[in-house]
Amino acid sequence: MTRLRVLHVGKFYPPVSGGMEKVLRVVCDAERAVVDSHVLVANDAPATVRESVNGVPVTRVASLTKVGAVAICPTFPYWLRRLPCDIMVVHEPNPVALVAHWLVRPKARLIFWVHAEVVRPQWRYKAFYRPFLRQLQEAARRLRKPVLFVHGDTHLYKDDEPLPGLRRIEVWGSRFVAWLRGSIEADKLYVDLGGHH
Repeated sequence: MTRLRVLHVGKFYPPVSGGMEKVLRVVCDAERAVVDSHVLVANDAPATVRESVNGVPVTRVASLTKVGAVAICPTFPYWLRRLPCDIMVVHEPNPVALVAHWLVRPKARLIFWVHAEVVRPQWRYKAFYRPFLRQLQEAARRLRKPVLFVHGDTHLYKDDEPLPGLRRIEVWGSRFVAWLRGSIEADKLYVDLGGHH
């Protein structure tokens, strides 16, 4: 049987430190036994590097500079198109991934994982981030396949379907850490909230 190919599109990957980076590493290490994961992130240097980290293929795309916390990676869309996958997990907030997704418009099933809200500065969010975020949401609607939207920074729990085919799960942030178990069969998503500790 062919293994499911999952492309995780994040900002950076360890040893770069950060909350999203830590979650990304834990998820990829855990799913490595059952799916073929690949990670696509920005490099903190001006060279693209393809390597294996704990058995997980990682492509770190060359960045020319940073604007705030955002790496500027002109070839990110090229790599997003080039790396094959059945499921794409876009880890947000991640302006580089949003712009690349908008340019490439991949056809893979989509999991949209929001690690934190973009709250400031509000004018930059409205001008530069929100239009691409809306584009990704519209792309999810057009897929006509189930989309899983996971959000982990609200300190609330919610499991609903705000749009047809869009399953939204908000899990607790802060000191309450919960896990999700899911599976994908044909055009259906199955997700259960696990324990928390």
